[in-house]
Amino acid sequence: MPASDDWVEAAVISNSIEAEARKAVLESYGIPVQFRSQVVVNPAIRNIHVGPLGEISILVPSNRAEEAIALLHEDQNPNAAGPSADQEKSRSFDKTAKILLALFAVPLLLNLWRLLKEIASGQ
Repeated sequence: MPASDDWVEAAVISNSIEAEARKAVLESYGIPVQFRSQVVVNPAIRNIHVGPLGEISILVPSNRAEEAIALLHEDQNPNAAGPSADQEKSRSFDKTAKILLALFAVPLLLNLWRLLKEIASGQ
């Protein structure tokens, strides 16, 4: 393994799940990976880091940095020519599903909250 001074940042990822996936890609090519994060982990919500405050730097040995960056870019953009029709349909379906979930989940959660509030107040 290279000394700690020989590690360089290959990417900055916004959540731990994506970071772990990228790590798996790089390690499958024999590239060692380390993470650097400023997040203080709460054991109750371990491994759930999202957004700018949860950014995770993917560090690789400096002598493998170019290869790692190329692999990460390739992994992120497998279809440089653009998404296929099936991918577009899938994205459209995902967006519709999220909208429908929001439309049904929000009123349900509000009613549940009101019910719990009533129970807590003893009514």
